[in-house]
Amino acid sequence: MKYLFILLVLGGALHAYMTRNPSASGDDAYAASRDLPGSVKADIGDELVLYSAVWCPYCKQAKEWLAENKVPYRDCDVEKEAACNTHMQAMNTRGVPVIAYKGKVSYGFNEDWLRASLQRK
Repeated sequence: MKYLFILLVLGGALHAYMTRNPSASGDDAYAASRDLPGSVKADIGDELVLYSAVWCPYCKQAKEWLAENKVPYRDCDVEKEAACNTHMQAMNTRGVPVIAYKGKVSYGFNEDWLRASLQRK
């Protein structure tokens, strides 16, 4: 339970940073996003993948945004799917949500990053 609390706090802090950091919006957010590790990129290709957990409120926000904007994606539950957990380890992160798309990765839910990424189809 202690680790779950720590994970939730870290995820919240990351989310707050990503959504409130003025340099992490729009094209700047996309430019600042990191490249996916080769092993993860090979597994998911150009598919939009949301790495999530059922208890995560920011994951829920991301899912709602994706649904409202009719964006197809694969939900990868890191607590239920071993391959998702392996991808998280390869990306060197433990917090959720993590969104991967077309070779880039965003840590936390960031609408600006999503919009910029989706415009680069």
